Amino acid sequence: MRSTSWSFAALACGGLLLWWIRGSMPDVSAPTVRASIGGLPTAGDTRNVVALPVATPSPRPLDKTEIISEILESGNDNDPRIDRELRDLDFDTRLRLREKYRSLPLERRNARGMLIFLLGRELHSVEDFAFLKEVLSEKPCLGLANCSRPDSMSLSHPDDDHHDSGLELTLAYPQLVALHSLRRLLHDRDLTPERRALVRDVISIGERSMIPRVAEAARAM
Repeated sequence: MRSTSWSFAALACGGLLLWWIRGSMPDVSAPTVRASIGGLPTAGDTRNVVALPVATPSPRPLDKTEIISEILESGNDNDPRIDRELRDLDFDTRLRLREKYRSLPLERRNARGMLIFLLGRELHSVEDFAFLKEVLSEKPCLGLANCSRPDSMSLSHPDDDHHDSGLELTLAYPQLVALHSLRRLLHDRDLTPERRALVRDVISIGERSMIPRVAEAARAM
């Protein structure tokens, strides 16, 4: 009888212990409860989630030839990058600019003049002077729409000297810019006799130019 009582008492205590353990554990089957580690939300928990900005790559800086192409397309002769970023052109850049000049239509007088200006303000190599010789040897451009023949805008206006003078300057613009570069170099006090002779040789090409305005300007130098 005593052993039966002890067995019943042990069984009752075991049941109470099991009830206490179950009561003290969280209900993991509840769908509204999510476990977290260190306060971080688990997958599917959108509470207190802050969207992080997506890093975007910085744009690649333009090289000098790309900057020049932009300026030529815009036609903005006052672009600050002309003096800020387009100085000290290296050999490869100068080579590409000469190729760009040759590829431009003859009628793009301002664009061609801009390229000569950029190249002409830093004359260093034999190739630089040979290029200016090439420019000064070009045939006259007769019309703004088509260099091979005059057009209505390019015809002389006897009663409008200002129009005729402005038109002459525009048509001869590349060659006049080349002469301006050479004139500036002649005034360089550090110009050696050898380089002065080279400059004079290029100017002599201008003196024989088939463009009257250019030949006149060259002879005045």
